[in-house]
Amino acid sequence: MTKKLKKEMIAQQIIQMAQRDKSARNENPLDWNKIRLIDAENRAKIKQFVKKYGYINPEIFGEKASKSAWLLIQHFPISSLKFMEFYLKLVKENDKNFSRATLALLEDRINVSKKQPQVYGTQAYCEPNSDIFYFREIKDIKNIDEIRASVGLETLAEYAKSMEEEYGDKFVLPEGYNSKP
Repeated sequence: MTKKLKKEMIAQQIIQMAQRDKSARNENPLDWNKIRLIDAENRAKIKQFVKKYGYINPEIFGEKASKSAWLLIQHFPISSLKFMEFYLKLVKENDKNFSRATLALLEDRINVSKKQPQVYGTQAYCEPNSDIFYFREIKDIKNIDEIRASVGLETLAEYAKSMEEEYGDKFVLPEGYNSKP
């Protein structure tokens, strides 16, 4: 088997893992036991790929596989925080074209995992048996729309509205947030 064919097969496997991840998270109601099982399987595989190949570079594995790897790592639990930080560093060092908006999601996820305020306001949570989401603490709520815009994200209000439309849940804007027209 050629190196190119092997990397194409790995790329397809990563894409399939991400599709399975998304599919489980789009079920209604969510089956968290199923999601945890899928996450654990995906986590083990993606860690093996990163250990062997480093950054899942779009030039080698394709754009879709690279974004899929990022999605899988984005869903890692707090226990994998060091790996998430390692992968974020790999992306920043190896891909100057990687979307700053996409990186913002992982940066916020890492901050929230460290019990620190998020910078970009991308992370929310809901209480068990609820369909109401609340934003996790945001470092600079008064300037959040400008901070989000600096990396290519829509305003927090637009983000909340799009999430409501996509998932059908209610997103409560944080106290102190003033949407600017």
